[in-house]
Amino acid sequence: MESRSRGSLAGGRDGTPRLWLAAVATFGVGDLLTTGVDLSHPRIAESSPVPELFLRQHGFTGLVGLKVLVFGTLFALWTRLPEPHRVGVPLAIVLVGVVVVVWNTLVIAAVAV
Repeated sequence: MESRSRGSLAGGRDGTPRLWLAAVATFGVGDLLTTGVDLSHPRIAESSPVPELFLRQHGFTGLVGLKVLVFGTLFALWTRLPEPHRVGVPLAIVLVGVVVVVWNTLVIAAVAV
């Protein structure tokens, strides 16, 4: 039997480390990059109320801070969930990240025409 500490990203056969990496790549980096491109265009504005508030009060740095807060909260939740259910946390982040990046890309493409 394999021993693994709760909250550790090492080990495991469920692909969790790769899912967390994908979560950071999509919802973290991908969303920040595409949002940055979106916001550089004068005809595009943030439509989600919470990120818009952080942007208005703290600029793009506020959006980065919001991402860190969201990831920290969800990681804490992940450490407390039992297996195999905990794999759903990074999986959900990846799914949301992909949807948001695709949406932002479509918005960029729509105003670029």
